Amino acid sequence: MFTQLMGATGHLYTDLIFYLLIIGLLFIPKKQYERIRFSHLVILLIVARLSFYTFKIATGRVLYDFDTTYYFEYGKMFLSGIYPQMEYPTGALLLFSLLSWPAKNVEVFRLLFPLLQLPFTLLISWILYSFGKRYNNTYASTLFIIIFALSPATNWLWFHRYDDIAISLFLLSLYYLPLNNIKGTLATTLGFTIKWVPIFSWPAHLILWLKQRAYQKVLMSITLGLVLIVALLLPFYLTDKETFTHTYKTQLNRSINGESLYYAVEGTLDDDLPPYGYPEEPFFTDTHIFLFTIIVALGWLLYLIFRVSAQNVTLFAALSLILFIVTNKIYSTQYIIWILPIFMITAIMTNQPRNELLRYGIALVLLDMMNFIKTPITPDNWLIFSRLFWYLLIGLLYYALRCEYKKRLKKSPKLTSNR
Repeated sequence: MFTQLMGATGHLYTDLIFYLLIIGLLFIPKKQYERIRFSHLVILLIVARLSFYTFKIATGRVLYDFDTTYYFEYGKMFLSGIYPQMEYPTGALLLFSLLSWPAKNVEVFRLLFPLLQLPFTLLISWILYSFGKRYNNTYASTLFIIIFALSPATNWLWFHRYDDIAISLFLLSLYYLPLNNIKGTLATTLGFTIKWVPIFSWPAHLILWLKQRAYQKVLMSITLGLVLIVALLLPFYLTDKETFTHTYKTQLNRSINGESLYYAVEGTLDDDLPPYGYPEEPFFTDTHIFLFTIIVALGWLLYLIFRVSAQNVTLFAALSLILFIVTNKIYSTQYIIWILPIFMITAIMTNQPRNELLRYGIALVLLDMMNFIKTPITPDNWLIFSRLFWYLLIGLLYYALRCEYKKRLKKSPKLTSNR
């Protein structure tokens, strides 16, 4: 126990040093950031990821991860003609098969897995930078790409999760839906089949198109989306209905876990609750959570109907996913891969003085830090950092909505010319 505690403390100190370094970089003069080109950011991201990759191999930690083992086993089973039951969306099985195909064994797969994700990680940085160019705010996009590249959490999760692939498709849908209906719909649908949540980029856009009476766009998006989903998933359903529905039943029947917002509240009501896992007798039952989610969803849709416009539709589409993460009964550390780029895009779209943007950047770093360091520290402190994380997350969500309500969003000449 003492050895584990000392090891966890050592990791905590290392993480804190990295996060303090990132905060320090935010205060570099704006003129210096304006000299940085996108090619420099690509080099930084590749060097950061490969440095972490080398460190993992040198320390032997690449050999110990259960999730990548499951990815490999599912992929190999499917390639051999077996349709495995799993908790991931069915489209992810095609992804696992593609990633596991060149690997002879799980050890090789663990080495290849992050490298195969690297193009999608670079795609995330390209989208962030492209949003900066669209809204004439490359200073903010440069700042945020550096945070994303150097974050200990994003580097660690790049090695063990495939969320970089899914979030890159979600961000593509945010980028293309206001400009190109087909490209945006393709990105949304493909993302939905492997991780579900990219579908949250649709409601705000559909409401906007209905308000604009752009019925052709609505019909095209829904038709194309359904055709793609049926084409990708129907063969699996026809092959084995029970295995196909297993994933959806598993997700619906899951109870709240120790990292969710609900559990952080329960920990306040009952100090004896363990910080990890699933509570045996939760105060928030599935019925409570379902009713709360329905109320929030209906309220959000009504808000979108009254507020959505061509200028703010991207912000609302992005924040729809954040709202889902807040109300969802399951939260995982890897969701920070979704949260960071979304809040970065909302900040890029917002008119902020440099000092306010720096405070926003510090808040993002602290959010990332609270999400990450609660993993290796002792259970007594775990719930404290979880609560701090949720305070920051809800605060950032409120700030983004407040900026939109006060009409502090930048106007994009590119979008304006297409209206």
